[in-house]
Amino acid sequence: MDGPTAIKKYILFFVLSQAAWADGRRKQIPNRLIGAACILRLLLCIVEWRWIGSEAWRCLGFDLMKSLVFAAALVCGAAVSRYAFGFGDVKLLGAVVLFGGIGLAVDCLIYGVLLAGWICFVLLLLGRLGRRDKLPLAPFFLLGYICALLFGSFWP
Repeated sequence: MDGPTAIKKYILFFVLSQAAWADGRRKQIPNRLIGAACILRLLLCIVEWRWIGSEAWRCLGFDLMKSLVFAAALVCGAAVSRYAFGFGDVKLLGAVVLFGGIGLAVDCLIYGVLLAGWICFVLLLLGRLGRRDKLPLAPFFLLGYICALLFGSFWP
């Protein structure tokens, strides 16, 4: 793993942990956190430019385009699910695409939803959670990110 890739993984871990903390406490992911992540990604592109050359700007453009398409798909999914999936979660996964690509964002989403489903199942059995209660998803996305790093990707 080269320098910029390691830096991106550390920054993404920090952003996800801060989002998990805020979502767990207030059930809301701050827009300033997502904005700061996007600014950090732009600054990191300067480091990548020094590392790999002018290809870094083209990669950033493609990452931005993929992030917007992925976020649009998640917004459609949120609307279909009657907004059980919040827009803060959509923006957070869009930031994950900027730092790690669509594959990592899908891995965070799949691992996170699977973990959230198991936790919800256990909490429903124990009577600690009702059918209409909502759980914050950012902590599960953080766990999904850790699982993706430890166990690998769903993508070949």
